[in-house]
Amino acid sequence: MKNKGSVTIFCCLMITAMVLLGLSALRAVSHHLAKAKGAVAVRSAMSGVNAGYNSYIFENYHILLFDKYCGGRGEAYLEEQLIRDIQYNLGDGFQVCQVGVSDYELLLENDCQAFKEQIKEYCGYALIESGANSILESTGGQDGTVSEYVYQDIEAAEENEEIIPDIPGGDVEDPRDFTENLTEDGILAIVAPEDLTISSEIVELYGVPSLENKKFKLLNYEIDNDFDDMDVLREDIGKYDSWKDSLISGGAGVAYASAVFNCATKQLQEDTVFNFELEYIICGMDSDKSNLKGTVNRIIGIRLPVNYAYLVSDAAKMGEIAKLSVPLSMATMVPEPILRYLIAGCWAYVEAIFDVRCLLEGQSMDFLKNSTNWKTDLYDLESSVNLEGQESESGLCYKDYLLILLSMNMEDNYYRMLDVIELNTKKQYPNFDMNNASVGFSADVHISYDGKDYYYSKTVGY
Repeated sequence: MKNKGSVTIFCCLMITAMVLLGLSALRAVSHHLAKAKGAVAVRSAMSGVNAGYNSYIFENYHILLFDKYCGGRGEAYLEEQLIRDIQYNLGDGFQVCQVGVSDYELLLENDCQAFKEQIKEYCGYALIESGANSILESTGGQDGTVSEYVYQDIEAAEENEEIIPDIPGGDVEDPRDFTENLTEDGILAIVAPEDLTISSEIVELYGVPSLENKKFKLLNYEIDNDFDDMDVLREDIGKYDSWKDSLISGGAGVAYASAVFNCATKQLQEDTVFNFELEYIICGMDSDKSNLKGTVNRIIGIRLPVNYAYLVSDAAKMGEIAKLSVPLSMATMVPEPILRYLIAGCWAYVEAIFDVRCLLEGQSMDFLKNSTNWKTDLYDLESSVNLEGQESESGLCYKDYLLILLSMNMEDNYYRMLDVIELNTKKQYPNFDMNNASVGFSADVHISYDGKDYYYSKTVGY
């Protein structure tokens, strides 16, 4: 009997131990599952924030971002949203004790790095080509860089101080009288098509990303159209002549801007703050009119050295110039060789205005000039600037010149692109601020279950 009692006790102890061991194992498994469930719930809730991207920006600009302040409701609102979502995902038995958002990855930080990366991804996904190759193909691989030989000829002319004596019957009209009276508004009146609506309405730019980040290159580019100083002319023909390298390096940024933003000759979207968006990105002024004027001046700046280089190489056209420069030399007391090159600058400038007018009318124009496609008449500049242009299937269009201009200041232009996106988004979401645009964030989460605490640190992003 005593042995039977000992066996019974021993069996009871063994069973109890096994039950306790089983319960401990179940409890361990339960806590392990609870920890795993908590991780899934946290990840799901955080991914839900990313899923709440701004749909307007994604649909129109193909960029994924969310507002860390949830439309002006504050950063605490996002933490409250996470608490609600995590608690819902966990269900009964769990308690979300605390959620703290510890860090954000912002679209603007690190010099717009996240923005640039999404642009590259979109251009690759949408198979958008940069356009640089087609532009350089149309220009024969050249930009407007003026040959050293041209500068040498100018220097040689400056060393010649000969003033031609007055010749009988030599009274002629100085073509520079026409250009020196041209204002920005006067040039715009010449080049803008009649059916192009140009708004003078001022757009409030306070707080836009480019100004917030001190991208202040807003000075308008102008050519000195008096053409009475060789040093100034030399500077003007060299100001916008070299752009090939920047066009190639502009890459995806230039291609993206071309694909999503409006310009004077192509409207991709309606109801935008600026009608001329690419022109704003280039110039950064506060009205369509100011941005178009600035863009026109810059395209003239691209065309001037190309036109000038051809003109001084054409003996027949330089002969036409000499017919004016010889009698004008005595009247102006400017040495004839210098006056000849100044008048050439004036003529090349007017031809550039003619080029821009044709481009804004939607024509594609040969980049390089020759005796066939040169149109303006030195003896009637005012009328000939309105002549019909010569369309070219392999030439450059207005938008091609915008891409060239964009590439020249690409780093600042990323911020101006975001200006445009922010201004247009505010029409849909008045509280939107690009400074709060996030592409990822980190959170620290404290959850309790069955008397045990669990801590998570997670990061999610696009």
